[in-house]
Amino acid sequence: MKLIMCATAMAMLLTSCADTEDKAAKTVSAESQSCVELTRISDDSGNILYTPKIDFSAAMTACEIELKTDPHNVDLKLGLARALFGDSDRFDEITPLLESLEPEDTGRVDYIRAVSYLRGEGVDKDRAKAVALFQQAAQKGFIPAYVDIGDVLLSDAEKDDEKVEAVTWYRKGAAAGQSESMVELSDSYHEGSGVEKDEARAFEWAQKAADLGNYRAYNYLGYFYEHGIGTPEDDDKMIVNYTVAAQGGVTPAQANLGYLYYWGAGVDEDNDAAAKWFEKAAKSGDDRAQYYMGEIYRNGYGADIDYVLAAHYYRKAAKQDYAEAYGGLGTLALKGQGMDKDYDLARSYYKRGEELGGSTSIANLGHMAERGAGEAQDWNKAVTYYKAAVEAENWWAARQLAALYIDGRGVEKDINAGLSYYLIGTDFGDTDAAEAIDLFVVDNQNWRDMVSSDMMAKIEDPRAEWRKLSQ
Repeated sequence: MKLIMCATAMAMLLTSCADTEDKAAKTVSAESQSCVELTRISDDSGNILYTPKIDFSAAMTACEIELKTDPHNVDLKLGLARALFGDSDRFDEITPLLESLEPEDTGRVDYIRAVSYLRGEGVDKDRAKAVALFQQAAQKGFIPAYVDIGDVLLSDAEKDDEKVEAVTWYRKGAAAGQSESMVELSDSYHEGSGVEKDEARAFEWAQKAADLGNYRAYNYLGYFYEHGIGTPEDDDKMIVNYTVAAQGGVTPAQANLGYLYYWGAGVDEDNDAAAKWFEKAAKSGDDRAQYYMGEIYRNGYGADIDYVLAAHYYRKAAKQDYAEAYGGLGTLALKGQGMDKDYDLARSYYKRGEELGGSTSIANLGHMAERGAGEAQDWNKAVTYYKAAVEAENWWAARQLAALYIDGRGVEKDINAGLSYYLIGTDFGDTDAAEAIDLFVVDNQNWRDMVSSDMMAKIEDPRAEWRKLSQ
């Protein structure tokens, strides 16, 4: 059973989703036609097309074919230089190719060389030299360089004044009409990084970038609409903007949509839609999406149950230290699903999840201690783990603790403590905890004599969350 949980993270939509899909389709079609289109640095909406997004094989083929008929074309040589980043065996060709284009007054060569030094591809990594080349490109009027300068300065910043310098470059880019710089300004105001925190201005800059068609900006706006940051909360606008960002290939937006559909938060629960968006984000390496793909295949939400695939996705997320993924792996090992049943392996997965703060792992360590699974039964250890899991906001552990206190198993019987943990569970949306309270009241006609006056008031409250959940 799924429980309602908080979701993740956009502005007024100026084009319909269908229009956006048409635009994307036309862009893909255009990019497949020529070397220049395949290797361009930014699209017409200001979305930076970083080298990892290039179809290197297609670009290299197109550029080399076109250069045979037009060997002195600067644009084609620049395109080939970008395409060469996709083949480590040919990195040594990048620098000579770029040097052959000097002097070049548009800043494009400086920009490509800066990326090379930033990533250490074809040359030794040198962030200072990368920044200098980005600045050189900016001075020549190459606008995409502004946001890169800001990004490098911000990631290296150790003092507040260094963050301020980064924001200065974002402002320059925004003033030049670059949407990526506007997005970074929005983030700066949202985080209070390099500027005083200002939610209204964060929303304003995200809206400006979205008006220019920037997909990342739509993702920010979705988050702002979800949480009421700089604008009133609005579930409809949240979903619409996330959808545009997700269709534009923004991985966090795809993961956000998957999460919302999975839990039915701000939108009707839709397992198929959740699986669709999580799968897209998972393929792009999003650890949260990989974890939820594991959940989908383990539980059969939006896909047939497949424990092997569940383990596959959990492992991908676990490699990125996504804490809850270790909980998923531990449960598969505990039950012998998709792998051999192995209590020691399950415990090792749970212990790693505990180290990373994963509430599922902490709760399951308690469950193993309670049941004596592969170890001597230890009630004290179980209670300690369950309490730690509740502190980490695990609803299932709250329900387990409630049952222990009410039954007096492993702890001194305490009806008030048990009901308190059930109420904690209902705060997390646990319908089973709500039904347990309802059953307690029905089975014990004298229940008022069994609890404190304070607990009686909480149970009798007509607006109590447990009553809504048990209906």
